[in-house]
Amino acid sequence: LGFAFDGYAIAVVDNPDAPPESWQPRIRECTPSPFDAVPATAVVRDGRYVTALAIRQKDIHAGALVRYAAQALAQGDPSGAEWWLGEERGWVPEADIGQAGPVFVMDDAGAGCSLHGDSHARAFIHVASYGYGASTIGIRRAPALVGPWSAPETVYRPPESDREKAFVYAAKAHPEIPGPESNDLVITYATNSTDFNDVTAAEGFANLYWPRVICVPMGR
Repeated sequence: LGFAFDGYAIAVVDNPDAPPESWQPRIRECTPSPFDAVPATAVVRDGRYVTALAIRQKDIHAGALVRYAAQALAQGDPSGAEWWLGEERGWVPEADIGQAGPVFVMDDAGAGCSLHGDSHARAFIHVASYGYGASTIGIRRAPALVGPWSAPETVYRPPESDREKAFVYAAKAHPEIPGPESNDLVITYATNSTDFNDVTAAEGFANLYWPRVICVPMGR
């Protein structure tokens, strides 16, 4: 698609429970890492840390893990970032890693995804779209954030993937939204077209680029 990475930033909202129009985000520019892994496609609170998936930009979007002290991150300070370097080295400050970079815990974490701890599955859950254009939705599981992560299990093929010039992507879970059943996991995905004119046409305006919602039962 011609995207190019040019750095990233943290936006701090001091009053997130207030109406969005009253927000005054404070933007903190972040120094890019010396290796190819960019936070944060998905984040999850894990004790006193916020752990984020950092995605490789070149080639397949493999996923590494970086964590921040939650209290510091809430102030917009990512300077204490620690990266997962495997069982032997554990969490290592970014300054001590070098260009070799962190360990990738997922071979393909997706360009857009979600990560959360699921009480019904008794595991951490990663949800993403797999494929380009015509895609499927897959779920990975792990007993801990650092893994080992399972291979993705396909749980749904969006019918929009069967359309001509299909562009279906950005599947992610919303555990904060209750489903019809208590163990349902609510997942959304995006629908688009590889031809931008399809989106602006009358039919496309009515049927494309709206989030679709599915529910997947979770359990052991």
